[in-house]
Amino acid sequence: MNLVLIKNLILINMWSIRILTFIYVCFLSIKATAQEIPNDIPSPTVASLAKFGDIPVSMFTGTPKITIPIFELKSLEKSMPISLDYDASGFQINALPSCTGHNWTLQAGGVITRQRVGN
Repeated sequence: MNLVLIKNLILINMWSIRILTFIYVCFLSIKATAQEIPNDIPSPTVASLAKFGDIPVSMFTGTPKITIPIFELKSLEKSMPISLDYDASGFQINALPSCTGHNWTLQAGGVITRQRVGN
């Protein structure tokens, strides 16, 4: 009688181990299926066209605001970015290029100008 009881306990333990293993494998498969590749991968042509959407456009003039950051001077309280800005409003034929090139402007924290009043 004691031997039959031990066999039944072993069978119950084996079945409980099998059921727990089955449940564990099911949960692993659920976790693995959460990492699917999206179906809406754009073609390379469409992806290259989407790069132009990243450039901010001025709502007043409609020209793109193209800025190339070069460097940023940092101090304890302030920082001053240095960048090249492109003016895409058009190319004038008789205009002389600046030191940065046609329609390019070096933005380095400020401008000092003078305005003559009178003669």
